Amino acid sequence: MINKVNGEIEIGNVRVSPSTTLSNFSKSTLGISSKVLIKNNDYVTLQVVTASQIGLNLSFSNDRLSTVIIYLKSPESTWSSWSKNEEHEKKTKHDKILNADLGLEPYRFSWGEVESISDSKSGDSYVLVKYRTK
Repeated sequence: MINKVNGEIEIGNVRVSPSTTLSNFSKSTLGISSKVLIKNNDYVTLQVVTASQIGLNLSFSNDRLSTVIIYLKSPESTWSSWSKNEEHEKKTKHDKILNADLGLEPYRFSWGEVESISDSKSGDSYVLVKYRTK
């Protein structure tokens, strides 16, 4: 899913990379169906709706893709059904996927870095891709 040579992420038939601009992504099939989560001057975060079990939030700063959050969607999950064990299992799945795609940690590359995160404040686990800005 993540190309370790150039940082490109393939999402269905759309590819994003450190050179992706907001204006170009917005014209793609995923961009057209995305939802704006945050818009603050030159900073925009879009939530990408996919048919698969994977969700994405793409953040753009000054029209350039700066971060991508990748997470496993759980449509039936609510705060009342949330469990620490379930989130631990989700993080373990993320770790296995990253290990298969990128090898062993740390995931630092010329184009940026990738982390598997378990966020105790939000109660969620996700993969964070941070692109270097030039």
